[in-house]
Amino acid sequence: MSKPRHKGDTKTFEELTHEEQAHSINATIINLHNAIKSHVKDAPNPTKTLEKCIEQIGGLYQQLIKEEEKVNG
Repeated sequence: MSKPRHKGDTKTFEELTHEEQAHSINATIINLHNAIKSHVKDAPNPTKTLEKCIEQIGGLYQQLIKEEEKVNG
């Protein structure tokens, strides 16, 4: 596992190693999951809010699939 980084010692995402990128993506997904749970819990209509969040994640998934198809045919 990589050493913790200092605030002033930062890299762009592209400068990270493949492993560091994977850790960053995983942390982002966990943060998104926690944010959605909190957002849904506090929503006036939790069911509708959750459905909208799932729809947005589905859209991201479809974008990733389309981009993969463009790259790899």
